[in-house]
Amino acid sequence: YHDKMSDENTVVIDVRNHYEAKIGRFVPPVGGATVIDPGMRKSTEFPVWLDKKETKEMLRGKQVLMYCTGGVRCERASALLKQKIDKEEDTKELGIKGVFQLQGGVDKYFKEFPEGGMWKGKNYTFDK
Repeated sequence: YHDKMSDENTVVIDVRNHYEAKIGRFVPPVGGATVIDPGMRKSTEFPVWLDKKETKEMLRGKQVLMYCTGGVRCERASALLKQKIDKEEDTKELGIKGVFQLQGGVDKYFKEFPEGGMWKGKNYTFDK
């Protein structure tokens, strides 16, 4: 996941709530992936955002990476996009090059990259 963020043909979707994205996010290197914050107030807004024409255009021909705090929301979000690629012709025609999620979320990323890696800011957690 970390190395894929350096690829310019990649989009990184933050599937956390917007207030979480405001305080911390991945910042890929210059020339690398584009990070997208869907601006969600709750995760149930993700399917609506995903169905928007402008969203689909951002994903066209790209490799898609998704992340969340602990891995649950990005698991559901990536499963939804994969399902849409399989079952919906307009999504299949986007030519998405793969859908990946950050296993274990940002929490696990920090265990692998204690200095923060490509993360800038804070990671909002509900239980701290």
